[in-house]
Amino acid sequence: MALWHSALAAGKRRDLSVAIRSGKIRVVVGARSAIFAPVKQLGLLVVDEEHEPTYKQEDRVRYHARDLAVVRGKLTKSTVILGSATPSFETRERAREGRYTTALLNKKISQSGEPKIELIDLTSTPLVDLTQAPLAQESLKAIQDTIDAGQQAMIYLNRRGFAAFLLCSDCGDVQNCEECSISLTVHKQSCKLRCHVCAFEKKIPDFCSKCQGTNLQAMGAGIESLEFDLPRLLNGARIARLDRDQITSAKRLNETLEEFRSGKSNILIGTQMLVKGHDFPGVTLVLVVLADALFRWPDFRAPERAYQVLKQLAGRSGRGELSGRVLVQTYDQDHVVLQVLDGRLSETSFLEEERDLRKVIGYPPFVRLARLRFESGSREDSIQRSREVAQALSRTLPHQEEAKQLEILGPSEAFLERAKGLYRWDILIKSKDIQLLHKTISFAQNMCNQKKWNFLIDIDPYGV
Repeated sequence: MALWHSALAAGKRRDLSVAIRSGKIRVVVGARSAIFAPVKQLGLLVVDEEHEPTYKQEDRVRYHARDLAVVRGKLTKSTVILGSATPSFETRERAREGRYTTALLNKKISQSGEPKIELIDLTSTPLVDLTQAPLAQESLKAIQDTIDAGQQAMIYLNRRGFAAFLLCSDCGDVQNCEECSISLTVHKQSCKLRCHVCAFEKKIPDFCSKCQGTNLQAMGAGIESLEFDLPRLLNGARIARLDRDQITSAKRLNETLEEFRSGKSNILIGTQMLVKGHDFPGVTLVLVVLADALFRWPDFRAPERAYQVLKQLAGRSGRGELSGRVLVQTYDQDHVVLQVLDGRLSETSFLEEERDLRKVIGYPPFVRLARLRFESGSREDSIQRSREVAQALSRTLPHQEEAKQLEILGPSEAFLERAKGLYRWDILIKSKDIQLLHKTISFAQNMCNQKKWNFLIDIDPYGV
């Protein structure tokens, strides 16, 4: 068996490639790049947690490992299994069309049954004083009761660092990254302000660079703040942290997970890494600190993604003999995703409503998308180039009948307009016909090649 991922050293990758090609290694397990492993007599491809957006690579070579698995399975006449408790809308639709066969697992392996899910309304419940993250007194008591009973808890907050940004209370200035359209995140442990886009960092200042004031406040909350606050609020808390700042190697990841699995730590706090398919029988409580951060996102996939994350998190609790409990803190307990989670609305109704909405407004899985991104050190250049291409595409749209199959949106600034010193403007193309989409992209490509403009093409982008 071989473990395959992009961080493998060149020599190790070469040796594995030789062993795989020769047939000495028969099974390859790995991250998304494992789809390119040179297995000759391929018989089976398994994509676990196929709904995960991390299967999509959005830099350098852009591809979706799940979709490539399906293509490779077709080319090699191999069986492909897409596994998930919360399948993506694209996969659900293909199963609905009969292109995929569905196999349902309706019973849990453990005998503890489904975890009990409770919503905590942060607008009315008493909160714990002097904590960076909003923490209900009810939540704190539930954590204390859990560790007093000799059980374990997992706490989810999807933000790295200690706080979201540093604010001057005197003049209102915020410390921003010089290269990106984003504020610098406060990392208290390392005494740094850090950009999570370009990795720029600097020491936390003693005074405001704008007004020289000393009233600097860390605003918002990150996972590091929980690691700082919980030990003084809980008796007997032994905390492990799972995020990209803490987990810097595979060795460190294994050590942290083993520490929690063995019971050396009884609380595991984390960001998105916590959602993965961890199996800890001792976990009987899962706390979501702020669910609103999941569904208050400007993306058509936000409700789907929020439901997937919350459902997967709920599945971490009660995997052993003891029953599980899930606490979800929110400022909007009537949001449709939370209604599905606590049983007020059926999953089928939610999925059908979301499907109908996407069909009406024309988004995947009913159309194919392409994003043309124009990047430049000059904002004016990126705007001008994207506008010229959008206008040219509009003028040369195909015949009237074909035009109904294609829609051009934009140009508009990217969600993060400036990143790593480059201004980014996007054109989004939607089409029901993939051949027509390719034809339109080729036109844009030829135009940009003639003018010697660089631009990026992403088919079926995520995070639009």
